Amino acid sequence: MAAAEIDLENPVGLGCALESFMEAEEVEGMIKTLSRGETNEVILENLVQRFVTIVDYYQEQPHLLDRNIPGFFRSLLSIGVNADAPAVSRNHAFRFMYYLTKTRGYKNILKLLPHEVSDLPLALSVLTQQDINDRENWESRYMLFIWLSVIVLIPFEMSRFDGSSKVPIAQQLMDIGLSYLSVSDSTRDAAAFFLSKFTTRPDIVKKYMQQFLDQVMQGLEAEREKVIQNTFYIISVLRCLTLIFKHGKRDELLEYASNLYPRVQKFDLENDQNVLYRKCCCKLYHRLALVHLKTKIASWKYKKGARSLNVNSVNGTSDGHKILSSGDGFGVKEELSTGEEIDVEGEEEVAEDVEMVLNDLLNGFIRDPDTLVRWSAAKSIGRITARLPLDLANEIIDTLLSNFNALESEHTWHGSCLSLAELARRGLILPERLPDLMPVVEKSLQFEEQRGFSSVGSSVRDAACFVAWSLPRTFSKAVMLPYVERIASQLVLAVLFDRQVNCRRAASAAFQENVGRHGKLPYGIEVLTLADYSAVGRSSDCYTKLAVEIAKFENYQKSIIDHIAQVRVAHWDESIRILASEALGLLCEVNAKYISDEILPNLIKNMIRTELNVRYGSIKSTSCVILSLHKLGCSAKALVSDEMKPVLRNLVPDLENNNYLKGLGGETIKPIVCEFIAKVSQTDLYDSTDLELRELLLSFLISCVKNKKEEIQIAGAEAMLPFVKLFSSDHDPSLRTQVVNILMEGLDKNDGIERAGFTLLVGHLPSYVYTQEFLSKVIDNLLNLLISTMHNAAFAQSRVNALKSLAVIYEVKSEQNDTSTVQLIMSKIFESIHAGLRDHSINERGDIGAKTRKAAMQCFAKLLAETAKRDNQSLLPK
Repeated sequence: MAAAEIDLENPVGLGCALESFMEAEEVEGMIKTLSRGETNEVILENLVQRFVTIVDYYQEQPHLLDRNIPGFFRSLLSIGVNADAPAVSRNHAFRFMYYLTKTRGYKNILKLLPHEVSDLPLALSVLTQQDINDRENWESRYMLFIWLSVIVLIPFEMSRFDGSSKVPIAQQLMDIGLSYLSVSDSTRDAAAFFLSKFTTRPDIVKKYMQQFLDQVMQGLEAEREKVIQNTFYIISVLRCLTLIFKHGKRDELLEYASNLYPRVQKFDLENDQNVLYRKCCCKLYHRLALVHLKTKIASWKYKKGARSLNVNSVNGTSDGHKILSSGDGFGVKEELSTGEEIDVEGEEEVAEDVEMVLNDLLNGFIRDPDTLVRWSAAKSIGRITARLPLDLANEIIDTLLSNFNALESEHTWHGSCLSLAELARRGLILPERLPDLMPVVEKSLQFEEQRGFSSVGSSVRDAACFVAWSLPRTFSKAVMLPYVERIASQLVLAVLFDRQVNCRRAASAAFQENVGRHGKLPYGIEVLTLADYSAVGRSSDCYTKLAVEIAKFENYQKSIIDHIAQVRVAHWDESIRILASEALGLLCEVNAKYISDEILPNLIKNMIRTELNVRYGSIKSTSCVILSLHKLGCSAKALVSDEMKPVLRNLVPDLENNNYLKGLGGETIKPIVCEFIAKVSQTDLYDSTDLELRELLLSFLISCVKNKKEEIQIAGAEAMLPFVKLFSSDHDPSLRTQVVNILMEGLDKNDGIERAGFTLLVGHLPSYVYTQEFLSKVIDNLLNLLISTMHNAAFAQSRVNALKSLAVIYEVKSEQNDTSTVQLIMSKIFESIHAGLRDHSINERGDIGAKTRKAAMQCFAKLLAETAKRDNQSLLPK
């Protein structure tokens, strides 16, 4: 498949679909165009645009370019260093090289660049001729530094290239590299990399290292004293120093590391507001610490298995390690590789600088407010610990585990989780520490702290999933077996109920890793099939679908129900409380006995708790559970104990007596109380002959219908339908009459808010209330409302609700095949729709009449649908 065959302007979703670099000939043609000395700006601009399009197309499969890159680079370098070629052609040649480097990665490009002895003076000469202030052609200088970083590795002393110049070539190279550390473009990164390669040469370390360090430290000190600092220079210096101590030999750099640490520390970069300062400082500190430690990896680290099958068969296990006794009581794991000498390393002394760096990492960098710094610190702790004796490694683990307490911030929790994950991934946590580690992982998977109207802790939960993902990759089946069910249960809870989609997917990945590595997780494949990457994308599906299906597996059933009832029902997020309540109702189908015996009593007790979130969730959950159990054939009266029945009956008066229905909290709780009344009224819990209870509930529902909030009006109106059905009967029509009288009185209100509630209530009454006499009065009232208040914005919602109620009335009567009533109200409904379509009232929010016109069209659509459903031509007005 060639790039030319597909839309190259937007090459998305085609990763790993290519087989070879199909545009090689076209690119060669572009390079030949440059070699001919093309100077036309339009042609060159089109050439670059086309080249970038082709190269970007291979971003996901850059290795396909490897076969052609050496030839491309030879041709492009010949153009770039050709003094006779036009300057624009030379710059474009380096620009092409840069785009190839960006796609393939500079580390891979280094292996493909030419590095002959003769290239050194040539590359230096071309770089010297560049203008440091030329912002348009910085790619040329970038590539020249990358090229030089390979050339300077030639195995000859630099003094042999001095020639007749008064300044040694080594000094020239160092000066030009330092001069580019302060530029604002990416050349400074290439210059820092070049200097790290150049200054770590054996001959340069001896002659110039101290001079180089003094020079950059002086520059750093000068910048820190300025009011407006050159951020680029400071970051470049820190990166350059980090790379030096990364690429250099330990024996050669040891003397410089001891002196450099206190010199950098005095600048207090680790406490600077610039996050890149802190990140680079963290990287530099840990590289300085590694110089003080032997490069040999600690032999005590846990290794899952030996590479040799013979070793595994001799030991009779798949682990390939044995336990050596140690003075601190912990087992020392040692891989029995052929020819490797056992080195317990328990008595090795650690330099003071290493301890100071560890103190900075554990008490500073992993607590940093920025994730970038914490992640860098976690990796640094992992690298350093891999070279430490076992006793010090255990101290580091103890320090990290002690950070998981309520006094620490979410940043500390996150940094500690990342550090433990890195240690586990590298085999630096021994099996003996797993009993201490697992409770921390379980707490972190559920970590969440409310901050105002939001919460923090998603990063902690994500990092905890990283720890859970690392454990099966490190430890054998036998080691993980005691903890399998615990970690499986916690991961399933995170997969289903975490608020953040990235955490749910991270938990799913960790669960998949555990299943794939060990296969001992209960119903692992079945759970993964249900809760895969895409399935956990929507939280509503996780609560109402996946949770119900996974709860059918006995190992996860009670943990899911308990977690919802104890944690999610009282969650600070209202949407989570609603989903949790609905999920709890649906889970009654899975284990009705456990929910009715263990969960429901606690929910009822919490319905009048002081905390708003607990009260809200408990009321909604109780109503959902009672209705679900009723639909399953359980009697609500039999389910609820005699002790709890008064709590359910007196919910509304108890809430009123405790002032829980007043203020903002009351406005929040009222819709849920209305829903509670609606759902319980559909069961046998309420006594329909209890007149006192009837009056209490009716008074509350009418007050909700009058409320100024539309949400509460809707909840009150919807609850009225099952309430009236329960408490009214043919033998006692008093409630029906009472409701009709209240309704007719409310429809004559001059208050737009109250009238809106009562017009909505018209459409939420039992069908037997819609008598011809009642409908005649109500429809005339609604039609009059639509006509008389057409230009009054205060009654806009009343008009909308009137049209909605008319549509409901027509739908109910059509379903009853009450032809006479339908013919009676048809013309008036059409007249009402016509009046609604002419509503163009305006207020401070704009065209408020648009809502009425929309409701009129929806009413008309329902009317046509019901008429067409019965195909009754006689119903159409003449």
